Amino acid sequence: MVWVMSEHSSYQGGAGPAPNSAERRALLGQAHRLKAHMAVGRKGLSETFAQQVREAFGKGCLLKVRLDADDAAGAEELADALARLVGCHLLRRIGRVAILYRKPAEPGP
Repeated sequence: MVWVMSEHSSYQGGAGPAPNSAERRALLGQAHRLKAHMAVGRKGLSETFAQQVREAFGKGCLLKVRLDADDAAGAEELADALARLVGCHLLRRIGRVAILYRKPAEPGP
């Protein structure tokens, strides 16, 4: 499998502080009801896909993303790479599904 990533992503935002264990449990409970509406395909991870994920975070702070990987190690590597590229936290990866979290942006003045 090939992952296409640039070392210097154009995204300058951050993931925010990592959730503590109690917040993590609550977020995973909320994520249980979500469906994976986005998928990383065989073409790999691209800046275009990362931008689509960032835009999806504008609608909510939790996302499920389906990963098209050959094995568990490949799925874990792809999930980690996606979280770094997008600027979010990987809460958990279950099989070929990654649960991503990014703290909602603070409303401006």
